[in-house]
Amino acid sequence: MIYRNSYFSKELKQAYIEKEVSFWSQIRFGIFLALGAFAVYYVLQTLTQSVLFDVAPEYMLPSYFSTLFIYNNFIFICMIVYLLTNYQYVTFAEISMNRWYVMVNMKFNPLFMIFGKFYARVASIFLVYSIGFLLTVFLTSFLKYPLVTDYMFSTYLAGFFDVLIIVIATMTFSLFIKAQDMAKYAVFTMACLLLFMKIASGNYEIVSDRALMSSIGNFFDLSKSAYLVYLGGIMVICLTVSSIYAYKSAHRYYFPFYRKDLDFPSDVEIVLKAGETYKPIRKSSYTAKVRKSLIDIVLGIMMIGVITVLLVFNGLILVMSLSTPGKEVSFFGTIPYIFKSDTMKPALMFNDLVFFK
Repeated sequence: MIYRNSYFSKELKQAYIEKEVSFWSQIRFGIFLALGAFAVYYVLQTLTQSVLFDVAPEYMLPSYFSTLFIYNNFIFICMIVYLLTNYQYVTFAEISMNRWYVMVNMKFNPLFMIFGKFYARVASIFLVYSIGFLLTVFLTSFLKYPLVTDYMFSTYLAGFFDVLIIVIATMTFSLFIKAQDMAKYAVFTMACLLLFMKIASGNYEIVSDRALMSSIGNFFDLSKSAYLVYLGGIMVICLTVSSIYAYKSAHRYYFPFYRKDLDFPSDVEIVLKAGETYKPIRKSSYTAKVRKSLIDIVLGIMMIGVITVLLVFNGLILVMSLSTPGKEVSFFGTIPYIFKSDTMKPALMFNDLVFFK
């Protein structure tokens, strides 16, 4: 059978996303991640003599460590975007779209399909992450920084584990959350939870410290941080729940209750009866009109507000950066000025924003 011979190959190559063999698309994705992380590092280098360097020096050190640390954060964000963009293909959401139902009824082993999908995702992550990581090291070599390999392996593991857990968690969510719009809230919440766990458990202090990461023992030292225990627990729970629930769900046929092109009254109840080919009895209420939830409205307003503030702030910074002595810009009798001198330390630091009457 075609599916029997090519199902795992399809998952591994992600052939459902592109017509071409997407092995090369994954390589391009890894290259993009490295270039993007390196660009962020270059931008942050312009702020090395600012208060930001005192707050988060791990992002701006003249070292391979900073470029790799930025890469780990950059790929974590990009992987979330990638998962949500291809949510119906790279997760178990395809089960609710009845893409497994025919195959399971043709006696294909759903456990093979479940673990095959997990293995394909891990292999894909490993390929993309490794390519981007190695390219980041290569690009950093042009900056002539001292090549220190002590912290590279532990930094590699730290970033890979974070990406791996968000992928496995998203695949688990997809079994219970069919709508992609709702999935983004679940994934965002999981990402925030991981960040909170990293900080609360002390893991962030370890992975952001170049000296501590030089010894891989510090990364695995549970007395310093129990983050890896939490990570392992979440991973075991996700794999167990996914395996059991996906196995049961693969035998069901999901009736498409929600149809935008149909205009049923809101009190109409649709029932899928059990038949020879339909094992479960599905029952659901159909809502004709879809209303934006309050959380959508609140998040939308917050996003617009944040973007507006950032645009205004960046505009002011641009105007102030163009100011020169004798040609300052005044706002309601106040002159904002970026102080470009070390002569008034510690009262005024280099690149501090100062307001003059």
